[in-house]
Amino acid sequence: MDPNQQSFFKGTGGRVVITIIFAVIIWGLVLCGAAAEIPEITAVLAIVCAFFGWRVLNAIQPAMFLWMSWVGWLFYFAIKFVLAVVIGLFVAPFSLGKTISDKIRG
Repeated sequence: MDPNQQSFFKGTGGRVVITIIFAVIIWGLVLCGAAAEIPEITAVLAIVCAFFGWRVLNAIQPAMFLWMSWVGWLFYFAIKFVLAVVIGLFVAPFSLGKTISDKIRG
């Protein structure tokens, strides 16, 4: 690889390009899975996005313990999972782009 290309990917511009590539791939797979009605692709991407979204929600959620019945906890985790998937659609490309960019930087 040309040294100029390596230095581009080590900079901020390379991180932005990698993030955009991951965003296009993830959002494209979500749209294709939904349009083609392939639940397997959509489910796998939902779980992957939920992983990244869950981490973000845990970072901004206050550290307190709630007393609820088991039905309350069921609703709590169901709503948190849906929010994690939605947030993960936007956070996953950024996190993956940052990780790959840091690996390139060394």
